[in-house]
Amino acid sequence: MWQPAYDRLGACGKPTSDATGAPAPTVYTRAYEHCTFKLDCSNPAPKSCVTTITWPGGKVETYAPRPADPLGPKHGRAYYDSS
Repeated sequence: MWQPAYDRLGACGKPTSDATGAPAPTVYTRAYEHCTFKLDCSNPAPKSCVTTITWPGGKVETYAPRPADPLGPKHGRAYYDSS
């Protein structure tokens, strides 16, 4: 499911690291040139995902919980692995 936060990801620049998951596969973090992007799908009931983008200077944008992707965490990981 496409989320508005993904549109903001374009302003982050190129990835500077691989995505990390802790604990996998429910929380993913990835550093980019101009931000850090975090997807947290650890909310147990109802299963939902909160997206956080942290910009230089500490500005944080948090996007409200959305239903988890019906294709599952593997699909989300594939999104983060593409660059």
